Amino acid sequence: MLVDNGAGILLGDGSNTVSIGNMIKGTRLGTYEVPNEFDNFFVGENYIFCNRTEGIEIQGQFGVILNNEIMYNGDTGIILEEDSSGNLVMKNELICNIPENIEDLSMNNNLLMNIEKPCEPCESPSEVCAGCDERIRKFDRQMEGVNE
Repeated sequence: MLVDNGAGILLGDGSNTVSIGNMIKGTRLGTYEVPNEFDNFFVGENYIFCNRTEGIEIQGQFGVILNNEIMYNGDTGIILEEDSSGNLVMKNELICNIPENIEDLSMNNNLLMNIEKPCEPCESPSEVCAGCDERIRKFDRQMEGVNE
C-alpha cells in the first residue's frame, strides 16, 4: 500500500515485471510508470485513486494492464505514450480521471472491454478524494478476505 508518497511504483530495472494487488493513493509525482525500455510486464488488480498525476503511464511494450480500478486521479487514468506498442489494456474500471480516462498516443496497443465513466455533475477528484479513508478501509478488508 502506497499512501501519500512523492511517487508510486516506478519501474527502474529490467523487463518481465509483475505488479498485482497494490493500492496507490495520494502520490504527487508519478503513480505507476513503465519506461520505454521495459517490455513484457503485467499490471493487474491494482487500486489506483486520488493521485495528482496519471494513474498508469506506459511507455513500454508488450505489457498487460488488466482488471485495475483507476479513479479520481488529477490526470489521465491510463496513458499509453507514443513509444508504447503491443500492450493489452483490458477490463479496467476507470472513473472520473481528469482530463481523460484512457488516452492512447500510439497506434499499436489493444484496448478491450474497459469500463469508463465520466465525472458526475459537481463531482471532481478534489471533492471525492477529501473522503478517501473509507476506500482505504474497504481495500484493506478486501485484501484480508473479508466480504462486504
